[in-house]
Amino acid sequence: MRAQRKPTNGSVSRKLSNHSWGTAVDFKIVGFDAPGNTKQNVPKFIAAMIPHFNNEGWLSGIAFNDSMHFEVADETIKQWSADGKLD
Repeated sequence: MRAQRKPTNGSVSRKLSNHSWGTAVDFKIVGFDAPGNTKQNVPKFIAAMIPHFNNEGWLSGIAFNDSMHFEVADETIKQWSADGKLD
């Protein structure tokens, strides 16, 4: 399924979301609101996952106020391609 990005600033985007092809994931705890735009307050369960994702070449969405979001870094995708992992 292809989906448009949903910027946290509320504007409409014409760009496709990297969730569309599996290079991004969002996390939430069932029964709780999604942590979305938490500003400087990162939920503990997200903070606990950041080092593990970083070690595998993924980035957290905290930098753009989307703390539930993780995505594969461009450098990681380029390396996967060079290693033949995307063939």
